[in-house]
Amino acid sequence: MTLLFDLVLMAMAVYILIGGISGKGKLLKADNIKEGKEEEFKKYSRILYIVLGCTMLLHSLSTTVQNLLYVYDPEAQDFVAASPTGLASVFSYQFLRVISIAFFALTIAALVVLIILMRKYTDPEKAKQQGRAPVNERQKGHILPVDAFDFDEEEEVPADAAEADDAETDAVEEEKENSPDNCDSTEE
Repeated sequence: MTLLFDLVLMAMAVYILIGGISGKGKLLKADNIKEGKEEEFKKYSRILYIVLGCTMLLHSLSTTVQNLLYVYDPEAQDFVAASPTGLASVFSYQFLRVISIAFFALTIAALVVLIILMRKYTDPEKAKQQGRAPVNERQKGHILPVDAFDFDEEEEVPADAAEADDAETDAVEEEKENSPDNCDSTEE
């Protein structure tokens, strides 16, 4: 399962890295950027996407190598080399674990810097103007959407069904009144 996650992370890292290097794609498209700051925003975000892609790629590679070289041994209650020769003799499990954690921390740091960058270059006034939807007269004064509770068609109940329902309701009420549980103790 972790190998699948590492491969998905690796694919995402390659996508982000290619987007950062080429400068094209949906990654660099941002709405509501301040006037005159578009080129500066694009330059810094490209750099950050390249850094983010590299750290994600290195993190996924280190965890993939770690998971391929070492398996958990329940008897030893530790991770042991899947094959005693090869790369496992060069890279210890602890070394790969430290490298993986370090690249994960760098990935999170790059994401935080990217969020701060986007926040810094976003024009709040533009966002408010674009985000405002025309207010429907029926919606004024309501928090929840009014249309969510308004149904277009009301069910028409045939007259025969309405009379049958009334007869059933009357029969149930009479049965409740005549039941022994409903007797008053004062009638003795």
